[in-house]
Amino acid sequence: MNAVEINQLRFGYDRKHPLFEGIDLTFAPGHVYGLLGPNGAGKTSLLKLMVGALFPDAGNIQLWGEEVTWRKAEPLARTYFLQEEFALPPWKPGLIAWAHGKFYPNFSEEAFWHVLERLGGVPDKPVSKFSRGMKQKVAIATALAAQTDLLLLDEPFRGLDVPSRREFRRLLIEHASPERAIIISTHELREVHNLIDYVVFLWQGKVLLSASIEGLAALVSTVEVPDKPENAFYYEESAGQWRAVVPGPAKQALDLEFLFVALTRSESLRTFFTNAKIQ
Repeated sequence: MNAVEINQLRFGYDRKHPLFEGIDLTFAPGHVYGLLGPNGAGKTSLLKLMVGALFPDAGNIQLWGEEVTWRKAEPLARTYFLQEEFALPPWKPGLIAWAHGKFYPNFSEEAFWHVLERLGGVPDKPVSKFSRGMKQKVAIATALAAQTDLLLLDEPFRGLDVPSRREFRRLLIEHASPERAIIISTHELREVHNLIDYVVFLWQGKVLLSASIEGLAALVSTVEVPDKPENAFYYEESAGQWRAVVPGPAKQALDLEFLFVALTRSESLRTFFTNAKIQ
């Protein structure tokens, strides 16, 4: 069963100007998805729609086989959404963990403390006295300890220091499994380029790209060459070298951050992907 199925989704905060128009998407267990797009593309809105925090104007969204607007307990208990702007109760971390265990049947307090320890730990005092970074650690520990089959993360690296970011990446790799779908919405592609195996790119109310990293690498390459490339979809000069996105299978790992930039700036690249058949 797919974790999320989106069919002909139409949604907007203003009905005369839809944010999404006719979107079809599927998110399946066994993948770590990167949900990408420029500011205002609707990444956070799409995540909220997936969990029933927002409601479609047309079309439908199935969460674990159930219409998400019904807000049924079972599919929601299998799903955890860590929002970019989250609110934690002004309690100590242990009490927050205990309370979450009442809503998520697989929640593990042992896992909660394990994650916190690996992220560098936090003081045993109310989170209302914490910095943004320490609050983020508690929120991440709660999300991973819930051990849900679907994990939605919206800008999860925000506020973390460098060592915590590094350990969080390791934790996400360990958390991934064939039975679990993870969707990460972020602009910090350097943090996730070794984590995600599937990319969804939103552009002007549509899904411009929905493809595996392997499928992308079969069609385009990101290269750095000494001479200006003539067949590039997009290129930039830097320190006497030319960075470019060119057609043809990649011989090395794709630079997702540079590909993201190219997609926002190159109409020819967007047209290429619109017409391409990518797995």
